Amino acid sequence: MGSLITYSAIAAKLSAMRGHFLTDDEFAVLAGMENVPAAVDYLKNDPAYADVFSGIENGELHRSQIEELLWHSLHNDFSRLYRFANGTQRKFLDLYFLHFEIDVMKRCLRDAVSGKRSELNFKSFEPFFRKHSHLDFTALTDSILDGAADRKKNLAAEYEVKTKQFDEELNHETELEIQSMRRKMEAEAAAELEKQKTAAGEQMASLEQHYEEKHSRYVDSLFRSMTEV
Repeated sequence: MGSLITYSAIAAKLSAMRGHFLTDDEFAVLAGMENVPAAVDYLKNDPAYADVFSGIENGELHRSQIEELLWHSLHNDFSRLYRFANGTQRKFLDLYFLHFEIDVMKRCLRDAVSGKRSELNFKSFEPFFRKHSHLDFTALTDSILDGAADRKKNLAAEYEVKTKQFDEELNHETELEIQSMRRKMEAEAAAELEKQKTAAGEQMASLEQHYEEKHSRYVDSLFRSMTEV
């Protein structure tokens, strides 16, 4: 009978909390909001989220800050249930808490792989994790995120080296191409000059031959024209 009463009590607590959850229709309304401030105003008026959004101006919030507040709301719900639960029920909640730990580790690992820090402020979750987790949450996030920063720095240095190498190779290939084009143009110019020189020589030879063949006749014709009365 005692167990039934105990489970009935926590079931009643869950039922009361569930009554504040967004319904499918409310989700549809939220999804249809024209902008983020309108969505935040909607959540401010919902009992489940009024506390975490209390005193916060809409214009000050970015997407990551809204996500952080929603996570705080979820953590608060878990903490309320945990305080209400008995020892046996807390064992189940301790197992469920692994969901939160795994989510944070996945986010940290994604940041490490991408080489950049998440916009989500993990430090704000530290008090909640300190109560329920055996992991050193601060050391975990710092080590992974610092490792991501080091990896990003190393990738930047590697990229700079490769960029410099590429520029040098490109400059070398460009210089070789320019030299090749210059040699080709010089060869073409020399060939054209030689062609013109040969043509000019042939014309001079033709004129000299014509002169040799015709000059006597030209002299006689000129002499007669000068001596005729």
